Amino acid sequence: MRIGLNLLHAHPDIGGWNYMKSIVGALKSDKSNNEYFAYSTPKSISLVQDAKRFTQRVLGIYGTNRLTRILCEQMSLPTRAAMSGVDLIHWLAGKDALYSRVG
Repeated sequence: MRIGLNLLHAHPDIGGWNYMKSIVGALKSDKSNNEYFAYSTPKSISLVQDAKRFTQRVLGIYGTNRLTRILCEQMSLPTRAAMSGVDLIHWLAGKDALYSRVG
């Protein structure tokens, strides 16, 4: 299965950073055949460094700019995930796209 992780909102100054770090850490040691696609920003890229079976997709936005991030999550991220053959996206912030071809 191909699993996407939305890390666009993540940066070290927010609550939940350690939670996201532990989720990604657990997935790094996952023994299944899953492939992971991390949709990151320059601030969240460190969460997924040196992880096997992870494909890093760095978008040129900053999660601290809320309007830009939300527009990207709603419009660009679902399309990028579908083009990568992602089966589902885990939205670590609890919000998902209004319309997406990916579960």
